[in-house]
Amino acid sequence: MGIFDGILILSDFDGTFAGEGGRIIDRNISAIEYFRANGGHFSFSTGRLPSVMSRIFPDFRTVSNAPLIMCNGALVYEPSEGKILRESWFDGASGRKMADDVLSRFPSMSLAVYPDDMEYHGKIKPEDVPGDRWHKARFNRDDDPQLVSDCRDYLLRNYGDSYNIFRSWYNVVEIVDKSSAKGNCIDFIKKYLKNGGCGEMTAFCIGDYENDIDMLKRADYAFCPSNAIDEVKALCQPPLCHHDRGAVADLIETIRNSYI
Repeated sequence: MGIFDGILILSDFDGTFAGEGGRIIDRNISAIEYFRANGGHFSFSTGRLPSVMSRIFPDFRTVSNAPLIMCNGALVYEPSEGKILRESWFDGASGRKMADDVLSRFPSMSLAVYPDDMEYHGKIKPEDVPGDRWHKARFNRDDDPQLVSDCRDYLLRNYGDSYNIFRSWYNVVEIVDKSSAKGNCIDFIKKYLKNGGCGEMTAFCIGDYENDIDMLKRADYAFCPSNAIDEVKALCQPPLCHHDRGAVADLIETIRNSYI
């Protein structure tokens, strides 16, 4: 029996696990190794695709010993076997209509679309994106955060009944199917681990931005780094350290000192 038996940590990647510029924090890695060696289960909950994670953090599969939430809840990914356990998407035809509408009203926004484990971005038009299953779409504008907020608000007013819509960073608004969200995957992962012989799990979740809010609301215990937005801090235990100093390591120390 390990001191962290029955504990599952799900961590956002950008702005939470990774430091400034996406650097990997050695303190986090060492803490996760200790956590896992003492019975804990660790994984990521990210908006990124498996193919993108492979480029920016090739060790993500070996650091994780539980399924990952990916594409902001559209995918649950089993790292040891490299397979999709659960996926959701929205219809490409309805996605193209929605994207055409948004781009007609916000023509300076850029579009990215993620069908399957592919990414289409840059100067693309909705009709240029193949496939009938879109895991998510994204609109961004690097130099105008207010325009991004206006775009999000327009999407929520006109498409909020059909999609989950949120900012994943100050310059990005993302759209996933209504059944997709990070929080929707927590119970699935708990059940998967229980069926695999790991027993009941208590989920400690940590994130920093709008796309983490659903996960933090569904967590057994919700945490955030000190750089989190105020809407996230309002849902969480007192903030941990800044993500550039090793917020995941802080979480593991907090669990050891206060929750076991």
